[in-house]
Amino acid sequence: MVLRHTKIGVWGLGIVGKSLVQFLKSQGAHVSVLDTCISDEQKQLLIQQNITVYDADKLTTFFSDNTYVIPSPGIDVTLFTIDTTKLLSELDLFATFYKKPYIAITGTLGKTSITTLLSQALRTNNNSIFIGGNIGVGCCDAIIDQNCYDYAVLEVSSFQTEKATLFSPQLAIISNIFPNHLDRHETEQNYLKAKLTIIRNQQKDQIALVPISLADQLTRYKTASTLHCFSVQPPTKKQLALLPKQSAAYWIEDNQIIRRHNNKTTSIYSIPAIHNHFEENILIVASALDLLQQKFIFDLQKDTYLEHRKEFVATINGINFINDSKSTVPEATLAALQALPKMPTILFLGGISKGIDRQPLIKQLPLHIMHVICFGKEKELLQQFLNQSTISYSTHDTLENAFAYAITLAQPNMQILFSPAGASFDLFTDYKDRGKQFKKLVAKIKTP
Repeated sequence: MVLRHTKIGVWGLGIVGKSLVQFLKSQGAHVSVLDTCISDEQKQLLIQQNITVYDADKLTTFFSDNTYVIPSPGIDVTLFTIDTTKLLSELDLFATFYKKPYIAITGTLGKTSITTLLSQALRTNNNSIFIGGNIGVGCCDAIIDQNCYDYAVLEVSSFQTEKATLFSPQLAIISNIFPNHLDRHETEQNYLKAKLTIIRNQQKDQIALVPISLADQLTRYKTASTLHCFSVQPPTKKQLALLPKQSAAYWIEDNQIIRRHNNKTTSIYSIPAIHNHFEENILIVASALDLLQQKFIFDLQKDTYLEHRKEFVATINGINFINDSKSTVPEATLAALQALPKMPTILFLGGISKGIDRQPLIKQLPLHIMHVICFGKEKELLQQFLNQSTISYSTHDTLENAFAYAITLAQPNMQILFSPAGASFDLFTDYKDRGKQFKKLVAKIKTP
């Protein structure tokens, strides 16, 4: 693909859009931008860089004026009447111009943790790492300085992968698959298909690491790469029999990470003390390092900490405050409740369900949930579900009001768990903003 003098439109000016603009300009492309929320200051800065800015109502003109259009992942292009032949995937652009090895991590839960932990471990092994994609910075930021990196480690979402046709990572990792984003993908099968794109275009010398629960589906899925699997629990003989002969299987048994390959079973790492809520993440990272022929040599106590994921904030007046704002699906909240102490708990639920039915979550809440705080846009829907249970609950428009009420209920030897089980975009910029707002409210208790 020749970019110089090519007219390329960037549709959306978020993290991905800004990364695209910077890279395309460096390659001499004629760049234009369309976004519904460009400030006057941003518009002037773009114009100063000879970038044409289109108003939101000029979408048809925007498409007709450009040879290619690259939409931001958050834009559902199926909702618009456009010339789809002009659409170009951000990941395909990256794959075309990035020539060094890259690793892609996707899944419903844990992909940010795995991306971060794997990057830390590779750096400990004296590798120079670019980390980005759906986390921090756009993946195209890596292209210009790619000779400085041994690996690019990319977290990728289903929105990014669904239209990619060239993206082909050296190592593709799928952490797990639970129903998610059904407001966009419509069916669980479509969601799974979007996730599987990261292995679809892999070559024979490339590898994939996936849950063993997906092995049956993936062995029938056309991919040239070598498929390897993991399972927190020891796999059954039937599960192992489904794997191709060249595949390795990894699992945890007696605090050992076990590898089975070519009918030989070996312990590859001994874990003296493991946090059960990081068990699967550590298994995946250790398996990935083994497949990359890298050593597993980072500090579990230090490097497993991640902000907004089961993050201990403080103990005040005998009450524990836990920030799990990264929880955007019911399975994440249930995982947090399973991992944390089984003490009387006030649980915050809120956010946007993304087409997921959260009623089963209510039915699975454990007995130590003393009260559920419902807040935000879907509080009435959560209230309907809780009406059919015996759990005490309350509803609140804002996080501030919800938090103030929770404090009136909390007693010593209880915990307040902020694990919304929904996306943050009803009241916040993202899950990080949501988590920071929760922590600010906790800090105000400490310092009146």
